[in-house]
Amino acid sequence: MAHRQTKPKPSENEALFLIRSRRQRAKDVMNEILHGFRTGHLKMPRPDRFLDYLINMIQCLELLLKVLSVNWQTHDVGKMYKDFFKRDYVKPKLMEDLKSALMDQKYLLKPSAGLINHIPELEAQFDELYKALKEQCPKYHVSINQELPDSIARYLIENVARFYDTGSITVLPNSSQADLTALSDDLCEFRDREIESIRSNLETFISQGMKLRLAQGSGGMT
Repeated sequence: MAHRQTKPKPSENEALFLIRSRRQRAKDVMNEILHGFRTGHLKMPRPDRFLDYLINMIQCLELLLKVLSVNWQTHDVGKMYKDFFKRDYVKPKLMEDLKSALMDQKYLLKPSAGLINHIPELEAQFDELYKALKEQCPKYHVSINQELPDSIARYLIENVARFYDTGSITVLPNSSQADLTALSDDLCEFRDREIESIRSNLETFISQGMKLRLAQGSGGMT
């Protein structure tokens, strides 16, 4: 009989860092939705942004449960919850939907569309798990100081236009076609200048022997 391979897992500190990071990204999406109401003109949330919320929230909850239960071998969040709290979660259907989403990598559409109806429960479960985690791990320490390969900066120099976005602008509803054409030309020229400036700065950065670097310090679970 073949032995089941042990899945690799991050260190506890790395997992705590990822929990904080994913939770913040989920909150950013909800904050963006709320900002759509600031002026009184409703701005509907984009499907991709709401998907970002679900992905980050669900993966955050799984990481919380993995750290608490010390079980890195499964996506069975219901089992991990029971392993830690010594009881079943009060809403087993939510746990089944979470497990399905994690295994199928489908967070918004079928077969896990039911998660959209569980936002209050997802938030309540986060509060419960995060409270337990703060009692167990009040602090974490992640120390990263790593140079990125020069190939990344060189790739960016040749592909600025692939990734760079100058952002959106507001067009007046009574703008004429001539105005729109002139605006489009101006924006294209502006973008071209921005791209050349970025490319030049990156070339100077490399020529001076500087390196792109990842850096991360300590953190707390408060």
